[in-house]
Amino acid sequence: MKDSKSDSFNGFWTLPAVKFTNKDFIHYAHNESTTMSIVPCSSRDSAALPEQLLPSSLQNIEVSTRNYGGRPDAQCLELLQSVGKSSKCNEEEEITKQTLSKLDRFLMTKWKAASEVGALNYSVANVLTKILPGKYCIVAQLNPARAMQRRKPQSFTKLHEPFNPDLFNFTKIKSSELLFNIHLVLENNEDLSGSIIVNAAPICSTHSLLLPSVQSCLPQLIDRDGLMLAVSTVLLSSSPSFRVGFNSLCAYASVNHHHYHCYFLPQHLYVESAACRPVRGRCHVFIDHYAPGFVFQVDPNCLIESVGAAMKLLSWMISADIPHNVFITRGQSLDDSRGPDVEDAKDDSELEACAAATGSAEKTYQVIRICIWAREASTGAKDVSVFAPALCELAGHVPIYNADYWDRINEEYITKEIHSLCKDAFDFVLANIESIL
Repeated sequence: MKDSKSDSFNGFWTLPAVKFTNKDFIHYAHNESTTMSIVPCSSRDSAALPEQLLPSSLQNIEVSTRNYGGRPDAQCLELLQSVGKSSKCNEEEEITKQTLSKLDRFLMTKWKAASEVGALNYSVANVLTKILPGKYCIVAQLNPARAMQRRKPQSFTKLHEPFNPDLFNFTKIKSSELLFNIHLVLENNEDLSGSIIVNAAPICSTHSLLLPSVQSCLPQLIDRDGLMLAVSTVLLSSSPSFRVGFNSLCAYASVNHHHYHCYFLPQHLYVESAACRPVRGRCHVFIDHYAPGFVFQVDPNCLIESVGAAMKLLSWMISADIPHNVFITRGQSLDDSRGPDVEDAKDDSELEACAAATGSAEKTYQVIRICIWAREASTGAKDVSVFAPALCELAGHVPIYNADYWDRINEEYITKEIHSLCKDAFDFVLANIESIL
């Protein structure tokens, strides 16, 4: 019997695809993701939230400019003044200020249309957003509706689980959730195909899912073709705010059907410019990040080689049953990612000088960063009582699902939780890196 919420499987999945080639790749993106209009918010700004979901107060947090982590921002000093303040954030409005590519415009237009016909479980039009004081400038967003109104996540006990057609999977979605199919031809005539659907329980505006070969009904195991499509999709965007990521099973994936998350987030994330050091071949590691992990650099001229190197590491993790998260974003070149050392700044004037020097270092992003984290397994029911340590949280974007914690959430709490999940697994993989790559 057909699922009452599903349309014909052979219908909308076979609609004509939006076509791209490698000639549509954007070789660099202007570093415009670093600014956000910050307006201190009051309870009036939260009128769209049910009363029981509002935080107890929306007082601004006292900010010390000494808690500054170093960012390649043209307007980093303005950012210092906004740290800790809650504001309404309309991602769509912020993103449209940037120069958008064909993919960007298509995705934003289709996502908005889907939201207007009721494809979302709840609205994320104006989520409360603040940058937490501290080294990592974590972007926190209040989204209690996701914890309450999303489909119950599936429970997994191991990395390798076969696709189960009886459980929810993306062949069961409504036609209104499909945004478009995508077809990409690379320079070597390699064909990549997939679909982009709206995430009915979004973490923020434009939150969608990229589905490689949805009709193949593959389990949630990352593979070379899927990663190539994911990285290529970022290259098709001209916005530094476009992010793509992957959660494996036992690393907060909620559906065992091959998929990536993708969305626009206009705020700068620490991983875009975090200093890295080389360890083996194309593989680097973060020098100082609360989520220790591995980083690969991609530009259109080394797409196949860099994706292949990243897949070697990921394939080894899969064979070793190590859960993992992947985050793909435009960022600063790993060759010059170490900027002025803000830790050596003795006072606020030296700190501001470091910020200004770093801000002038990189006006465009010419590479893609593939960030990979090994982690301890999360099995059984997923704990989302405050936040879910998955791909975006490890990258520095943390949706908060409990309004009672909104006023008191801080960098130390988040970083300690995530560091403890990643440190041992990272050390184990790093100890084996020479045999892996």
